[in-house]
Amino acid sequence: MSAQKAVKSHGQPTRLSKGLKIVGKAALILLAIASVVFVAYHDWVTALAALLLIYVFVYTDLPRIIGESWIGRVILDPISRFFGELLRPIRWLFGLIGKGLKSVLRFLTWPLRKIGGRMSMQQKRSCEALIFLLPWLVGLCLFFAGPIITSIRLSFSEILKLKGFEMGWVWLDNYQHIFFYDINFVPMFVQTITDTLLNTPICLVFSLVIAVLINRPMRGRGFFRAAFFIPVLLGAGYVMKQMLGMGADGTTITTGIVVPELIANLLGHSLTDFLQGVLDRITVVLWKSGVQIVLFLAGLQGISNSLYEAARVDGATEWEMFWKITLPMISPVILMNLVYTIVAFFTDATNPIIDYIYEMSFTNQQFGYGAAMSWVYFAFALLMCGVSMGVVGRYVFVSGGKE
Repeated sequence: MSAQKAVKSHGQPTRLSKGLKIVGKAALILLAIASVVFVAYHDWVTALAALLLIYVFVYTDLPRIIGESWIGRVILDPISRFFGELLRPIRWLFGLIGKGLKSVLRFLTWPLRKIGGRMSMQQKRSCEALIFLLPWLVGLCLFFAGPIITSIRLSFSEILKLKGFEMGWVWLDNYQHIFFYDINFVPMFVQTITDTLLNTPICLVFSLVIAVLINRPMRGRGFFRAAFFIPVLLGAGYVMKQMLGMGADGTTITTGIVVPELIANLLGHSLTDFLQGVLDRITVVLWKSGVQIVLFLAGLQGISNSLYEAARVDGATEWEMFWKITLPMISPVILMNLVYTIVAFFTDATNPIIDYIYEMSFTNQQFGYGAAMSWVYFAFALLMCGVSMGVVGRYVFVSGGKE
């Protein structure tokens, strides 16, 4: 028996089956891109069927079976050998280019490697962090610094001529108009702050409880994880507005949990309004907790089981293990979720302030006044995130002690 047949007899992938897998993965990527076009034309059945067929072809033993069959030996194997010989000069050329680039990079990075040899481990990690942050810093300087500076200037100015974007200084007039003359901004601003302060802790507690429950070994755990994350995919921007009845056509898909008419008649108008507000808040929390649940799940799965085993040996109950092990170990995730939730509620699609700023800026063309409102809103959101990080960050547990 030849070596090639011996390899095939042991079920190891042949060169042909590897090539078929590569072709299949390339086709999968192309069809994934094409599926967007199919879905755009409402032909999602065709897109789903094509993706399913390619998925079966790539991630099953079908390439190996085809490669070992008479079709592969008689037809496909000679074709693959022909293309392999045809592409050998190209592979050799790319290999030569890669070796040349590697040599050039080694020469260019020689000073950095020389300096790195004299660095401590902490300095090396700081440099690595700076390298990973460099694309964001470059993007910030090239694409965001200019518009941010222009927006700050615009908040202290008014547009004299739209052609050429000529601005005239008005200093603090825009900010004075926000707090002393505008009868719409301050009430909406207070309402947004109130909703954020109420929804954020409820969302965090609900997300943590759900994450703890679905992290336990149970049947259908994957289904429940997907079920709680689906609203994140559906509740984005325009879709969420349509679902909450805020679309231009006035249609709505869901209005949340509605109090039955019989109960509303028994409770009275004031108590019914209060109960309906609570139910609406529960609906918002259910829609906005998907990302937090996923992050809490990641944090819970990162806790070592040896801690729980040692606690059980010492006779600790589930309640004690939650407060003494689970909560301290996921405290960094709690802080991250806190900041994320605050930002999410301040930038939510249903936020009336964002629509009001957009209307003033682009509909009424009061760009200076809109910029001033934006910076007031941003400053308060930044203040809330800073206070939250300053207060909660003092109780965040890190390995080796408290920070």
